[in-house]
Amino acid sequence: MNTETTNHQRGTDDAELNDETVLSVHGLKKHFPITEGLLARERGRVRAVDGISFDLRRGETLGLVGESGCGKSTVARTVVSLETPTDGEITFRDRSLGSLSKDERKRYRRQVQMVFQNPSSSFDPRMTIGESIAEPMLTHGLTDTERLTKRIETLLSLVGLSEGKREQYPHELSGGEKQRAALARALSLDPELLVLDEPVSALDVSVQAEILALIERLQEALDLSILLISHDMSVVHQLCDRVVVMYVGEAVEHGLTSDLFEDPKHPYTKALLDTVPRPDPHDRNEMVELTGDVPDPSSPPSGCRFHTRCPKIVPPEEYSLAQPTWVGIFSLRIALRDGEFGLESTRERLADERGDGSVPEAALREAVRREYGIPPTVDHQRVEGTVSNAIGRAIDGDEDAAAETLGEAFPTVCETEHPDQRTVDGRAVACHLYDGPNADR
Repeated sequence: MNTETTNHQRGTDDAELNDETVLSVHGLKKHFPITEGLLARERGRVRAVDGISFDLRRGETLGLVGESGCGKSTVARTVVSLETPTDGEITFRDRSLGSLSKDERKRYRRQVQMVFQNPSSSFDPRMTIGESIAEPMLTHGLTDTERLTKRIETLLSLVGLSEGKREQYPHELSGGEKQRAALARALSLDPELLVLDEPVSALDVSVQAEILALIERLQEALDLSILLISHDMSVVHQLCDRVVVMYVGEAVEHGLTSDLFEDPKHPYTKALLDTVPRPDPHDRNEMVELTGDVPDPSSPPSGCRFHTRCPKIVPPEEYSLAQPTWVGIFSLRIALRDGEFGLESTRERLADERGDGSVPEAALREAVRREYGIPPTVDHQRVEGTVSNAIGRAIDGDEDAAAETLGEAFPTVCETEHPDQRTVDGRAVACHLYDGPNADR
């Protein structure tokens, strides 16, 4: 992973960060009920956020990163009180949000402001930019016209917009100008904490750089604390002091940005970092490529939630297998279990390649092994016999029995036990790779 120094190198030394905690999130959960019928009976829950904890210090930028559907935006919406927590606690300046009175909650909303992903949908098209910026101030009691006008002019200048933009409507502004206006509106109440939900993902690349530089300048000038939600690791590298990596509602790694980029500990973190373009496109040594989709948060996998996509699954202790072979066997089992084996498409492809429509079983077996990265013959007699038997059952149409055969023969702690968070080289990591002698290093 390339880690060239940016304009503002982040997370170089934990001692350099301010110790004053502005926001503390502890054991936060946000579940959305799934209901059915006229009586709206609950039949399940979407576990969007499922027990995440972190602290945000004064003047710091903390990044929440992960693929779409991991729960990071739900965390952001819950922090700004757009969602009510299912469980856990959020404290701001040592005051629990759950204990705030109506007036105190109103003051909290002045101190914590949010900028949304799509600037086009965050403005009322019937209001001018000046009116949109003025709206929060009017809501919170600033009604003096002269002071209001002066404040709007100051804010527009602060974000790099001309005074003339005040009378324009959102559709008359470019995407970058609208996001600048959104920043101006968020800053109108002098907040301490800014929550940025994918602030540049809807913008052109050239405009992204301008907005990111603006955010850095604003943070330094106004001593802002920032909670950044992003799936773009290059944005995180530029802006964030520390990073929390999320997967299906949980935190899997948490540490200084510089440490995380230099030496990711969790396989999922490594996979996210490998999505960042490298200076040398041929440098693909040890790169991790994510396959499959993010699991359904209404029915997350057992054990480690990343195990269905992980390239570093912990093998059974009784076998000494090469990691690629073990991962291939496990991937085959997951595909069989989840009904994603795709035997017919493999059969059709082989029939087309052969040209005569016939597909011998031996050719099918070879194709299945090749597709899942399993060697033609596994160098372990018992393992080879079990794998061969499972593939045969799958080809005969009994995919459930094939999956059961592999599951009984090759259990993994990654599937059966939820990983505890460990301290690994100064950061929190939830992964079974660090159980036992590799833990608490």
